[in-house]
Amino acid sequence: MKGLFDFRMKGVREGGITENTSYYIFTQCADGAFEAFPVEEWYTFSPMIKYKYLNSEEAEEEFSR
Repeated sequence: MKGLFDFRMKGVREGGITENTSYYIFTQCADGAFEAFPVEEWYTFSPMIKYKYLNSEEAEEEFSR
């Protein structure tokens, strides 16, 4: 069964996110209180490509059809 998140992602850790700033994740508990969690590392995610690239010769052949 294919779902919304049925793909792979690649994460790259970014450096220097906490040099001059502080980031927190806030979650609300069932009793209405908030919990704060400091963000210590920052990642950038991008989807992993599953298709094959065409080289210039293959692309010319495909477009000439």
